[in-house]
Amino acid sequence: LEGSIPNDIGEVPLKFLSLHNNKLKGMLPGEMERLGSLTHLDLSNNGLSGPIPDELGNMTKLEYLFLAVNPGFVEGPVPASFERLVQLSDFSVRDTNRTGPLPAWIPSLPNLVYLDLGSNGFVGPISDEYSGVDSLRFLFLHENSLAGNIPFGVIDRWAQLEILLLDGNPGLKGNVADLLCDHIRRENWTMAVDCPQVKCECCECCKADAGKGCI
Repeated sequence: LEGSIPNDIGEVPLKFLSLHNNKLKGMLPGEMERLGSLTHLDLSNNGLSGPIPDELGNMTKLEYLFLAVNPGFVEGPVPASFERLVQLSDFSVRDTNRTGPLPAWIPSLPNLVYLDLGSNGFVGPISDEYSGVDSLRFLFLHENSLAGNIPFGVIDRWAQLEILLLDGNPGLKGNVADLLCDHIRRENWTMAVDCPQVKCECCECCKADAGKGCI
Protein backbone atom coordinates (compact mmCIF):
# COMPACT_ATOMS: atom_id res chain seq x y z
CA LEU A 1 0.00 0.00 0.00
CA GLU A 2 1.14 3.53 -0.79
CA GLY A 3 -0.12 7.00 0.00
CA SER A 4 -1.34 8.55 3.23
CA ILE A 5 -3.81 7.49 5.88
CA PRO A 6 -7.08 9.36 5.19
CA ASN A 7 -8.45 11.77 7.76
CA ASP A 8 -11.84 10.05 7.68
CA ILE A 9 -10.43 6.70 8.81
CA GLY A 10 -11.97 7.38 12.21
CA GLU A 11 -15.42 6.88 10.70
CA VAL A 12 -14.79 3.18 10.05
CA PRO A 13 -15.97 0.90 12.93
CA LEU A 14 -12.76 -1.13 13.32
CA LYS A 15 -11.42 -3.21 16.18
CA PHE A 16 -8.22 -4.44 14.45
CA LEU A 17 -6.06 -2.39 12.07
CA SER A 18 -2.71 -3.65 10.77
CA LEU A 19 -0.95 -1.62 8.06
CA HIS A 20 2.63 -2.61 8.82
CA ASN A 21 5.32 -3.18 6.18
CA ASN A 22 3.86 -0.87 3.56
CA LYS A 23 4.88 2.40 1.91
CA LEU A 24 2.53 4.73 3.76
CA LYS A 25 3.69 8.33 4.00
CA GLY A 26 2.52 11.60 5.46
CA MET A 27 1.22 12.55 8.85
CA LEU A 28 -0.75 10.31 11.15
CA PRO A 29 -4.22 11.91 11.43
CA GLY A 30 -5.40 12.80 14.91
CA GLU A 31 -8.87 11.79 13.75
CA MET A 32 -7.82 8.21 14.38
CA GLU A 33 -8.88 8.79 17.99
CA ARG A 34 -12.44 8.24 16.83
CA LEU A 35 -11.59 4.56 16.40
CA GLY A 36 -12.73 4.12 19.97
CA SER A 37 -13.27 0.35 19.74
CA LEU A 38 -9.82 -0.39 18.30
CA THR A 39 -7.76 -2.88 20.31
CA HIS A 40 -4.93 -3.54 17.82
CA LEU A 41 -3.08 -0.86 15.82
CA ASP A 42 0.09 -1.69 13.89
CA LEU A 43 1.59 1.01 11.66
CA SER A 44 5.19 -0.16 11.90
CA ASN A 45 7.69 -0.21 9.05
CA ASN A 46 6.28 2.58 6.93
CA GLY A 47 7.38 6.09 5.97
CA LEU A 48 5.14 8.12 8.26
CA SER A 49 6.21 11.63 9.24
CA GLY A 50 5.17 14.58 11.38
CA PRO A 51 4.46 14.39 15.11
CA ILE A 52 2.94 11.36 16.81
CA PRO A 53 -0.55 12.68 17.62
CA ASP A 54 -1.46 13.18 21.27
CA GLU A 55 -4.97 12.12 20.29
CA LEU A 56 -3.90 8.47 20.12
CA GLY A 57 -3.90 8.57 23.90
CA ASN A 58 -7.69 8.74 23.76
CA MET A 59 -7.89 5.25 22.19
CA THR A 60 -8.15 3.68 25.60
CA LYS A 61 -9.17 0.20 24.43
CA LEU A 62 -5.86 -0.35 22.67
CA GLU A 63 -4.04 -3.48 23.79
CA TYR A 64 -1.47 -3.55 20.99
CA LEU A 65 0.19 -0.38 19.64
CA PHE A 66 3.14 -0.62 17.25
CA LEU A 67 4.44 2.57 15.61
CA ALA A 68 7.95 1.17 15.19
CA VAL A 69 10.41 1.89 12.38
CA ASN A 70 8.97 5.16 11.18
CA PRO A 71 12.12 7.29 11.50
CA GLY A 72 10.42 10.21 9.75
CA PHE A 73 8.35 11.05 12.82
CA VAL A 74 9.27 14.43 14.26
CA GLU A 75 11.77 14.18 17.11
CA GLY A 76 10.20 14.29 20.55
CA PRO A 77 9.16 12.34 23.64
CA VAL A 78 6.56 9.60 23.78
CA PRO A 79 3.29 11.55 24.07
CA ALA A 80 2.30 11.89 27.72
CA SER A 81 -1.30 11.20 26.71
CA PHE A 82 -0.32 7.55 26.18
CA GLU A 83 -0.37 7.21 29.96
CA ARG A 84 -4.12 6.69 29.57
CA LEU A 85 -3.61 3.52 27.52
CA VAL A 86 -3.84 1.27 30.55
CA GLN A 87 -4.97 -1.78 28.54
CA LEU A 88 -1.70 -1.93 26.57
CA SER A 89 0.08 -5.27 26.63
CA ASP A 90 2.36 -4.73 23.59
CA PHE A 91 3.91 -1.33 22.86
CA SER A 92 6.67 -0.40 20.43
CA VAL A 93 8.02 2.98 19.34
CA ARG A 94 11.38 1.58 18.23
CA ASP A 95 13.19 3.78 15.71
CA THR A 96 10.68 6.64 15.77
CA ASN A 97 12.96 9.52 16.82
CA ARG A 98 11.85 9.50 20.47
CA THR A 99 13.98 11.66 22.76
CA GLY A 100 14.23 12.78 26.38
CA PRO A 101 14.27 10.62 29.50
CA LEU A 102 12.50 7.28 29.62
CA PRO A 103 8.82 8.04 30.31
CA ALA A 104 8.20 7.81 34.04
CA TRP A 105 4.60 6.67 33.55
CA ILE A 106 5.30 3.55 31.46
CA PRO A 107 6.04 1.27 34.46
CA SER A 108 2.58 2.10 35.81
CA LEU A 109 0.84 0.42 32.84
CA PRO A 110 -0.61 -2.63 34.63
CA ASN A 111 -0.87 -5.08 31.71
CA LEU A 112 2.38 -4.41 29.85
CA VAL A 113 4.11 -7.57 28.57
CA TYR A 114 6.20 -6.31 25.63
CA LEU A 115 7.96 -2.92 25.65
CA ASP A 116 10.29 -1.79 22.85
CA LEU A 117 11.86 1.66 23.15
CA GLY A 118 15.03 0.69 21.27
CA SER A 119 16.91 2.60 18.55
CA ASN A 120 15.89 6.06 19.69
CA GLY A 121 17.53 9.00 21.45
CA PHE A 122 16.47 8.43 25.05
CA VAL A 123 18.86 9.86 27.63
CA GLY A 124 19.42 9.63 31.36
CA PRO A 125 19.18 6.72 33.78
CA ILE A 126 16.94 3.66 33.96
CA SER A 127 14.78 4.20 37.01
CA ASP A 128 14.14 1.45 39.56
CA GLU A 129 10.49 1.50 38.51
CA TYR A 130 11.41 -0.14 35.18
CA SER A 131 12.45 -3.24 37.08
CA GLY A 132 9.19 -3.45 39.00
CA VAL A 133 6.65 -4.20 36.26
CA ASP A 134 5.37 -7.63 37.27
CA SER A 135 3.68 -8.36 33.93
CA LEU A 136 6.69 -7.46 31.75
CA ARG A 137 8.39 -10.27 29.80
CA PHE A 138 10.22 -8.45 26.99
CA LEU A 139 12.13 -5.19 27.58
CA PHE A 140 14.11 -3.54 24.78
CA LEU A 141 16.04 -0.36 25.65
CA HIS A 142 18.97 -0.96 23.30
CA GLU A 143 20.68 1.60 21.05
CA ASN A 144 19.84 4.77 22.93
CA SER A 145 21.94 7.23 24.90
CA LEU A 146 21.02 6.00 28.37
CA ALA A 147 23.58 6.50 31.11
CA GLY A 148 24.20 5.78 34.76
CA ASN A 149 23.97 2.64 36.84
CA ILE A 150 21.70 -0.16 35.70
CA PRO A 151 19.43 -0.92 38.69
CA PHE A 152 20.79 -4.41 39.22
CA GLY A 153 20.23 -3.96 42.97
CA VAL A 154 16.56 -4.69 42.35
CA ILE A 155 17.23 -7.02 39.42
CA ASP A 156 15.49 -9.91 41.15
CA ARG A 157 12.29 -8.19 40.03
CA TRP A 158 13.55 -8.54 36.44
CA ALA A 159 13.85 -12.31 36.80
CA GLN A 160 10.44 -12.79 35.16
CA LEU A 161 11.79 -11.35 31.90
CA GLU A 162 12.53 -13.56 28.92
CA ILE A 163 14.54 -10.95 26.97
CA LEU A 164 16.35 -7.85 28.26
CA LEU A 165 18.30 -5.75 25.74
CA LEU A 166 20.37 -2.84 27.07
CA ASP A 167 23.26 -2.90 24.60
CA GLY A 168 24.20 0.12 22.51
CA ASN A 169 24.10 2.44 25.54
CA PRO A 170 27.80 3.05 26.24
CA GLY A 171 26.98 5.28 29.20
CA LEU A 172 25.32 2.46 31.15
CA LYS A 173 27.36 0.62 33.73
CA GLY A 174 26.88 -1.79 36.59
CA ASN A 175 27.47 -5.27 37.88
CA VAL A 176 25.04 -8.11 37.16
CA ALA A 177 23.77 -9.41 40.48
CA ASP A 178 24.55 -12.99 41.53
CA LEU A 179 20.83 -13.65 41.85
CA LEU A 180 20.31 -12.81 38.19
CA CYS A 181 23.26 -14.98 37.16
CA ASP A 182 21.63 -17.90 38.93
CA HIS A 183 18.48 -17.23 36.96
CA ILE A 184 20.37 -16.99 33.65
CA ARG A 185 21.97 -20.37 34.27
CA ARG A 186 18.66 -22.05 35.10
CA GLU A 187 16.37 -20.49 32.51
CA ASN A 188 16.35 -19.83 28.77
CA TRP A 189 17.00 -16.15 29.34
CA THR A 190 18.49 -13.59 26.93
CA MET A 191 20.26 -10.43 28.04
CA ALA A 192 22.47 -8.07 26.03
CA VAL A 193 24.60 -5.34 27.66
CA ASP A 194 27.77 -3.48 26.70
CA CYS A 195 31.06 -4.83 27.94
CA PRO A 196 33.33 -4.00 29.62
CA GLN A 197 31.19 -1.21 31.14
CA VAL A 198 28.81 -3.80 32.58
CA LYS A 199 30.43 -6.57 34.61
CA CYS A 200 28.86 -10.02 34.46
CA GLU A 201 30.58 -13.17 35.69
CA CYS A 202 28.06 -15.44 33.98
CA CYS A 203 28.12 -13.67 30.59
CA GLU A 204 30.24 -14.05 27.48
CA CYS A 205 31.67 -10.87 25.98
CA CYS A 206 30.91 -10.87 22.27
CA LYS A 207 32.59 -8.95 19.48
CA ALA A 208 30.47 -6.50 17.53
CA ASP A 209 30.86 -8.56 14.34
CA ALA A 210 30.18 -11.91 16.00
CA GLY A 211 26.80 -12.31 14.31
CA LYS A 212 23.24 -12.82 15.48
CA GLY A 213 24.01 -15.83 17.63
CA CYS A 214 26.23 -13.89 20.02
CA ILE A 215 24.21 -12.08 22.69
